Amino acid sequence: MNIKLAKTNREFLELYENMIDKYPERTQLFRANLTGDLDEPLSKDKFRGAIYQNESVVLLFLNANPYNLQLFSTTANVDAVDYIAKVVVEENIDIVGVQGNKFHTSRFIEAYKKLCEAKFVCRLQMDIMRLDCIIKPAKLFGEVTKATMQDLPKIMEYMTAFSKEALHENLTVASALEKAKSQIDKGGIYLLRNEQNEVLSITMISRAIKNGRAISLVYTPDCYRNKGYSSSLLYQVCMNLFAEGNQFVTLFVDKTNPVSNRVYEKLGFVITEDSYDYVMKKGC
Repeated sequence: MNIKLAKTNREFLELYENMIDKYPERTQLFRANLTGDLDEPLSKDKFRGAIYQNESVVLLFLNANPYNLQLFSTTANVDAVDYIAKVVVEENIDIVGVQGNKFHTSRFIEAYKKLCEAKFVCRLQMDIMRLDCIIKPAKLFGEVTKATMQDLPKIMEYMTAFSKEALHENLTVASALEKAKSQIDKGGIYLLRNEQNEVLSITMISRAIKNGRAISLVYTPDCYRNKGYSSSLLYQVCMNLFAEGNQFVTLFVDKTNPVSNRVYEKLGFVITEDSYDYVMKKGC
């Protein structure tokens, strides 16, 4: 068992891009955090690379400080996870938490806590879903349009409610304003409206992935739920994404909200992996 660190993001991509692109929806956060100057030398706390066993990659890791340490592998290799936990502690790598599937996150936390007093709190329990062929709902409702600045107050309202309900975060007015304006400018927010021009449901096109696209911020207020509005909106948006040449659509869904998640299943989304997000309070 040995570790190979990438000196730059470009080197990381050159070494592991094939593996990342082979499982695009499962490694989308790796790709999302390879930002900035690809050739800029990485700082100590932005370390990334892979654990090797018998010259084969058994675990990819990427510390995205101030975001979580991300772990990915197609196998449940206990030794590899223990190894990366040992390196993080011994090299005093500053991590704010850990993100990956249930096995990798739970094993990392167990190994880390044997070496260093720390508390990990589960922030999110998610499933990663993927859509390759969409199923048309029995009935479609409303009209789907792109959001404009005239919709800013309603988008801020829905963003704030979504953050509290799905992400367990309290979004400030300033943050909601900044995010809403940015996404409207990018043309990435879609709304479902009724004949009275009321916004029934909302979603957002987020990160681009090789051959596909991620969506997020799927939100329908309580008064409009269980009426088929989210399905109508998602169907049209996903159809547009497929028409643009995307081969699949992906999104993260909250494990604790099975009623809502059945909406995605009825449209043809399938779970490809679970995803757990833990934040850490260090004590050593």
